[in-house]
Amino acid sequence: MIMKNILIIGLFTFFITSVSYAQLTETILTIQDTKDGEQVIDVRYKEKASDFEIDSFIEADQNGDGCIDRTEARDKGIMDFDRFVLTNSQCLNEEEYLRAMRE
Repeated sequence: MIMKNILIIGLFTFFITSVSYAQLTETILTIQDTKDGEQVIDVRYKEKASDFEIDSFIEADQNGDGCIDRTEARDKGIMDFDRFVLTNSQCLNEEEYLRAMRE
């Protein structure tokens, strides 16, 4: 019985933690024993402030030409420009820009 409860709590915690990490929320679990010997799990969620926010493609495209050149990429912190360029060797398209910002 105790081992089953530990396993259930462990799986529950893993699932909640995985989901909340993806959603940038903090999960607060409180486990309390009742007078009956049962355990009650109280789950609370708290939104975490984002430390990093990606500029939109339009904001990053400073000259408005529809692509992010090496200078614009460097200004946004993309140091390995050639790693992310796939379609046009001179600039990043929106998909390439977003991938570079997330990695």
